[in-house]
Amino acid sequence: MIRINLLPVRAAKKKETARQQLSIAGLSVVLLFIIIGVVNYYKGKDIGMLKVTIGDKEKELAVLKAQTGELTKVREENKIVKEKLDIVKQLEDNKAGPARLLDEIGKAIPERAWINKLSDTEINISITGNALGDEDISQFMKNLEKMPGIKKVELEIVEMEEKGGIKTKKFSIKMEKTSQTAGRA
Repeated sequence: MIRINLLPVRAAKKKETARQQLSIAGLSVVLLFIIIGVVNYYKGKDIGMLKVTIGDKEKELAVLKAQTGELTKVREENKIVKEKLDIVKQLEDNKAGPARLLDEIGKAIPERAWINKLSDTEINISITGNALGDEDISQFMKNLEKMPGIKKVELEIVEMEEKGGIKTKKFSIKMEKTSQTAGRA
């Protein structure tokens, strides 16, 4: 019988298998490092692009903040201009008020009466004057009640007065304005 020693073949086979497994493991590690490197490279590029995008967006934000500041300034200036225009409009509305008041009172006064003093406040109008008789004062008050913007007419004082040998009635009338007229005076 012939005997063959297969042990060196088995040992060689084991060495070969071990070497193959080591080379596969080494190749796997190298391949793993290559894959990690490629992923790292592309993720690094993505991070770089995101940093550039963030920088651009921060610049845009700074520009928008500046524009918002300018817009806020413009709105404040617009508000101030509007307030000034409202004041000008109110002044224009009130400009004709005293002239209109004098015209209305001039139309209301009878021929035999005259005014010595007229004072106008936001709420009231006070008139002092003279008339030749009570009828003239009464007619004057009736005419004043018909004036637009007058709510109430009151006779405060009537007294006899002599000027230059002529007897007259000195009177004082107080008128209350309506709320619409009171705001414009």
